[in-house]
Amino acid sequence: MSFTPILAPASWSCNKACESVERPSSPAPTSSPMYSIQGRLRSTSVSNIHVAWSSYLNQRYEYARPVRSRSMKWQRLQCDPQHFPDLNGAQEVSQLLNVTCITEISSTELTAPFVDVSQGQCNFQSNDLAFSCTYPESSTQLNSNLRRICPCFARLIGQSTLCEECV
Repeated sequence: MSFTPILAPASWSCNKACESVERPSSPAPTSSPMYSIQGRLRSTSVSNIHVAWSSYLNQRYEYARPVRSRSMKWQRLQCDPQHFPDLNGAQEVSQLLNVTCITEISSTELTAPFVDVSQGQCNFQSNDLAFSCTYPESSTQLNSNLRRICPCFARLIGQSTLCEECV
C-alpha cells in the first residue's frame, strides 16, 4: 500500500487533514488499532490533534524511511485522490482503519466517504468522480460525530507526485 488512510473531522478537507499530520521521527507504540485525527472542528489550530498509529504505519516508517541522503527531506502527508477507490467500501475501511460498518449508505455528498462514529454508519461515495480533497469549505458546519476517510501519501519537499517508495 503506497498511501496512508486517515480518519479526520468531517468539517476538514482531506488536504487540511493530511497536511496536519506530523510525521514521526521514530516509530510510535503499536498499541493503537487505527490512525485518526481528532481535533476541535471549528478551530483552524491543529495544536490539539491526536494521532494514533497502526502497526502497519510503525513498520512502514521503521523500514521504509529513505536513507540515501541527509539532504532528502520528507514533508507532511498530502491528499491523494488516486487512492480514493481503495477506501470507498466497507471491506476496505474495516481492513485499513479497523472500523466496523453496522450500516452502509451510498451517498452523493461531497464529503463521502465518511463514518458516523456514534452509530457505526458508513457513507460511501456513489460516484467515483465526486471525491474531493478540497471540500468542504472551512465555513461548512457538519456533525461532530462524522469522520471523513482520507487517502494521504508522503511527499518530498517541492514535489507533489513523488512518493517515498518511488525514490
